[in-house]
Amino acid sequence: MKKYFVMPLLCAAFILSAGESYNFYMVSDTHFGTADSFAEKVSAAKRYRADKAMPVYREVFADMAKKSDQNTKFMIHVGDVIEGNAKDDLAQQKEFEKAIAFFKEYFKFPVYYVRGNHETSGGRNGYINGLLPEISRTAGKKLKSSTYAFRQGEDLFIFVDCYSRGWAEFIEKTLDEQKSKPRYVFVTMHEDRLVPFRDAVTQRIFNKLSGYKAVVLHGHTHCTLKVSQNVNGKIVTGFVVGTCLGGKRPHLEKPVTDFNKQLVRIYRQAGFNKNPEKKAFFDKESVPYITGVQDYSKNGRSQGYAKIYVSDEGVYVMAQSSDLKQAPVRIDLIPAK
Repeated sequence: MKKYFVMPLLCAAFILSAGESYNFYMVSDTHFGTADSFAEKVSAAKRYRADKAMPVYREVFADMAKKSDQNTKFMIHVGDVIEGNAKDDLAQQKEFEKAIAFFKEYFKFPVYYVRGNHETSGGRNGYINGLLPEISRTAGKKLKSSTYAFRQGEDLFIFVDCYSRGWAEFIEKTLDEQKSKPRYVFVTMHEDRLVPFRDAVTQRIFNKLSGYKAVVLHGHTHCTLKVSQNVNGKIVTGFVVGTCLGGKRPHLEKPVTDFNKQLVRIYRQAGFNKNPEKKAFFDKESVPYITGVQDYSKNGRSQGYAKIYVSDEGVYVMAQSSDLKQAPVRIDLIPAK
């Protein structure tokens, strides 16, 4: 009789040890609010681009809703929900409320937001009264900024407002407070400040994250890009998906791997031209450890969404261009080991 119970017990043990498999969506830089617009300071060119973008967003969001399933847990918006620069705080608040309602029109699962630079462009009170209450509601607690964390099964999701003080320390504190080591760690911020790291503080956070299977999700660059950094054999990967104003822009099937173009962008966004000491640190301590760059953006821009799959076998992205006729591109973020 004994041999008849061996296989069922082994199968049961395997099932109990297997981690959760699920997926979630990621979008970025929607810059809502310019098409029908409260934003009086927005240029005519951006209004025109927004008018073209809104029908595209409707097509893309309908495609996302159609392709969601029982394993789709939530969506992450990595910042710049609205264009901002509205005529006053109340108008800016209404822009957020319209954007939130637009997402709820298509999606029944939670949407987790992080603050982008455009959220407070033109007035902080609009963000505090318009978007922060929704962030607090989804996070399940009252927040003073879009800095919070939650566990999805064995995995840890950390969201940080990289424009507020203490975001780096929050990552460290959150990791130290975990009662069990997460299977994967996802850090979400608007700007790509951790991969590659830019200064001594972000180097410290990178080294902390490198003790985990970690990926940093961000926006801001309006492109679809993967960058990996390896320090002493420990890799952390950063990923951004392009969702910007304009017409339909595809992702490339064969990514560009030249990092020099990305260096120019980082130097400009980090303001290294005004701070030669930080640039010297970055060039010496960070750049030599960049091990891989994959830029999937055509002509420097891309538009679409990411569906991220998480399981014991690893973490990978299916990046769908807003040109829905194009097949999605697979991008591996954390391989199984």
